[in-house]
Amino acid sequence: MNYSDYYPDVKCAFLPKAIIHKVHEHPLFLKKDCITAGCAACDRCIGMFAFGCDICNFNLHYTCARLPDTIKHRYDEHPFTLIYAPIKNGLDEYMCEFCEEGIDPKWWFYHCIDCDQSACAKCICTERKEVQNIKWGSTYNFDSHPHRLIYVPTTDDGCDYCQENFYAPFPLTRQIGFKCEQCNIMVHPFCPYR
Repeated sequence: MNYSDYYPDVKCAFLPKAIIHKVHEHPLFLKKDCITAGCAACDRCIGMFAFGCDICNFNLHYTCARLPDTIKHRYDEHPFTLIYAPIKNGLDEYMCEFCEEGIDPKWWFYHCIDCDQSACAKCICTERKEVQNIKWGSTYNFDSHPHRLIYVPTTDDGCDYCQENFYAPFPLTRQIGFKCEQCNIMVHPFCPYR
């Protein structure tokens, strides 16, 4: 990467040079270069902007390192607690209550002890950056549509723009979308931006 063409946003510019995380005994240093190793929290390829320990080859995505210990979700009255891997129970023991996919207990996930419900971090955490600051019920104008769209929860099966269902291709934004009351259509949160 040519750093002369590199312009970080405000959040990235103020990332700490090192953090202490309770799951690792050594300080984790900010790495800006590409890392080919998988994340210790989710096993996905890291790429750039991670926190890592060169002594142990332990690396975390920036977002995984910032996962809260507990999180409250609007669909559960109790908090979910972050479970750090590995858990000895098998793959069939945990299923995400939101995307209904199995959770591999080798990687971090959230669990509500009171309800005995689990959730993968991508489903229970905040919605995608592009829509996380949009207020429910608010109306918005988009160049791609002639009427105002309302940001609403949805149970409709498919996006009227891209024809994909609301569970794909954006797993963090399922069951939310923009509705046009004049046209009686519902679209993914990202489709009006296209």
